[in-house]
Amino acid sequence: MAGLASVMLLAFAGPAAAQDTPDAPPAPTGLQAAGGDGVVALTWTHPGPAPMITRWEIRYAPSGGSFIPWVQINIPTVTYYLVGGLANSVEYRFQVRAANVGGVGPEAEVRATPVGSSSQTPQAPFFEAAGPSLVYRVGVPVETTLPAASAAAYYSVSPSVPNGLTVIDRVISGTPTTAQPRSPYTLTAFNAAGESAALPFTIEVLPNSTPEFAGTIPDQTYRVGMSVDAQLPMATGGDGELAYALAPALP
Repeated sequence: MAGLASVMLLAFAGPAAAQDTPDAPPAPTGLQAAGGDGVVALTWTHPGPAPMITRWEIRYAPSGGSFIPWVQINIPTVTYYLVGGLANSVEYRFQVRAANVGGVGPEAEVRATPVGSSSQTPQAPFFEAAGPSLVYRVGVPVETTLPAASAAAYYSVSPSVPNGLTVIDRVISGTPTTAQPRSPYTLTAFNAAGESAALPFTIEVLPNSTPEFAGTIPDQTYRVGMSVDAQLPMATGGDGELAYALAPALP
């Protein structure tokens, strides 16, 4: 009479497979420019997912003219910059690039023209709504529009949003890839004169559900000397890729 043995199939949630990182960051995304009286306000977004950024570099030139040397911003969470001392009614080219220990990445470019002051003083931005408490889950796509401010020409969010997400203007979108506790963020609104208003909010990313099997695995009966090819069921859920293990050892 053949002997029987119990075998347990286990599923484990593990981190996603490591990705190769480039030598330098890619170009910033969502680069925008708004012209004011002798100034141009720049805003952009972190080119996530991307390697760690240690600084930003900015330069500008009048159309058809030469660029000034690169200006370094050594605060990687800052994604806006106000360029002053410009001539009104002259179109300028603006370039922004990211850098880290691996090198300097390609630049993004935008054009803008400063405009002369009007008889009215620009209204300062103002948020009427309170900042939200956003809760996302790993692996679930999201698209959230943050509150608007009156008299705002452009927006910036700091620090960088969680891995897998991007922010353009005031829209957060993407699919979170890493769990994160509730963390503080700031949405900053700017008018054309560079005046700003800040709106604090929070983001929390919950881990995915615990791995689980749907149903049970039926008992397996094999015969000595006969080949077998049995496909065991797969589990669902978990935060990242799943790994499997059988216990105890197979016959």
